[in-house]
Amino acid sequence: KTTIMQKVVVPVLEIFFTKIVLTAPSNRAARGFHPRVNTMHSLACMLPQDSFRTAQLKITARMRKRMGANQTHAGAWVHDEVMQTSAKLFHAAALRTTYARQDVYKLKIGKYAQPCENFGRISFFAACGDHLQLPPVPKSTSLIASLEGTSDEHKVGAKMFANFDFLSEMHAMNRFTGPTLIAILQKMRGPKAAAKL
Repeated sequence: KTTIMQKVVVPVLEIFFTKIVLTAPSNRAARGFHPRVNTMHSLACMLPQDSFRTAQLKITARMRKRMGANQTHAGAWVHDEVMQTSAKLFHAAALRTTYARQDVYKLKIGKYAQPCENFGRISFFAACGDHLQLPPVPKSTSLIASLEGTSDEHKVGAKMFANFDFLSEMHAMNRFTGPTLIAILQKMRGPKAAAKL
């Protein structure tokens, strides 16, 4: 997956767009993806003490300037390790990006969560990841966790993720050729293993 993103997806996007955004949910995931990657927290100007409540996500002039340099004029966005991204963070990044792009693209903030308006109506958004990887901590914050008892922000983030137009799944990707490791991988990726997640 990482090789395809590094060698195919990003170079192709760079042909069509003068600016692309590359993000991951953590510094470790960012280091494994691409040298230009930011964490989604950083790109959304989220500090550890910041609230994910919608009313608290408006941006300041200083944030708008910083975001202007990063995503206001971007045509594409690739987010890696999406399954480790919390639904609230996904929502916060989408809303703050809409605020940052509002004036340039004449966006209506109230429509930011509609499918064609996600992430400030960016032309291309790819959420990449392995559905068998560990979810964020706690697991209840995951984009695919049960919505029962979750916040409105969580529900909106999960809905945005569920409304993506296309889903591509790799079936035969592995980094090794040994029969024992391949057998383990097949067992891990079988229906019974997936059902336990």
